[in-house]
Amino acid sequence: MNAVFVHTKGTFFIDGPGEIGKTFLYQALLAEIRSKGYIALATASCGVAASILPSERTTHSRIKIPIGRTADKQCRVSKQSLLAKLLQSAILIIWDEAPMAHKASMESVDKLLRDIMDSNDLFGSKVIIFGGDFRQVLPVVTKGSKSEFIDASIVNSYIWPELHKLHLTENMRARHDPEFTQYLHRIGNGTEPAIFKNSIQIPPSMLIRYTNEEDSMTALIRTVFLDLKAFSKGNLSAVNRAILTTKNDFVERINERLIVHLEGQLQEYISRDKCIDNSDQTIMEDLLNSLTPNGFPPHKLLLKPYCPIM
Repeated sequence: MNAVFVHTKGTFFIDGPGEIGKTFLYQALLAEIRSKGYIALATASCGVAASILPSERTTHSRIKIPIGRTADKQCRVSKQSLLAKLLQSAILIIWDEAPMAHKASMESVDKLLRDIMDSNDLFGSKVIIFGGDFRQVLPVVTKGSKSEFIDASIVNSYIWPELHKLHLTENMRARHDPEFTQYLHRIGNGTEPAIFKNSIQIPPSMLIRYTNEEDSMTALIRTVFLDLKAFSKGNLSAVNRAILTTKNDFVERINERLIVHLEGQLQEYISRDKCIDNSDQTIMEDLLNSLTPNGFPPHKLLLKPYCPIM
């Protein structure tokens, strides 16, 4: 369930199935506070969730949480910095998709706010709203076991008992599809029958039968994007649709197929990778061009007008 969690002196956790309702709540709070001249910050654990918030900033970007969480790492914010002054002035901080974050990330933010606010209270007595859905993606622990995934959750942090829990009860996005909503609830509640160990049966209506790679991919694209020409007409409704996959290589291959079907002139952008040691440039340049680190675009980026970019 999407939820908002808040502690006694200002921190909430909101959960419930209503993603649209939760986003509306965030935007209403931000608008009300900012209209009165106060500072309110909105962040999210992942870039996709951050993109629908007014500030479009992840918590790692906004609060400088180190990547690769361990309990001894602290946020890289100097008490004399402009960011520290901004955090001191903010009367509200929103952290969406909180269940995706490692508990150590939240604990490091707690320590940071206590420090810059010169307070021993949780989060320095700041009003913080955490939102998210425990039925979605939990914190990722590289090569971790099930017990390590569970231990990394916020529910196993000293912060959790101090939060006020508020629940949203209606899935606004799926309210016109009650069968799908009930299916998601059964999966989230662990009541959907398993067909093998922890595997469940996906309804045939949600599947595209595999014939061969070419035809099946075409069928998937046509199912998700009913009219790719809608993008060129400025129809933003198509942006609400996406094909999710497991590896960046697959993403690039799907993007290359999609871009061809969009209208407009294709523009190619090439990255310029440079070695620290100039003597290695000739030998290493092709290797550098073949790499696509997380968060970076591919070496050859193909774009068209109105093409959505994440």
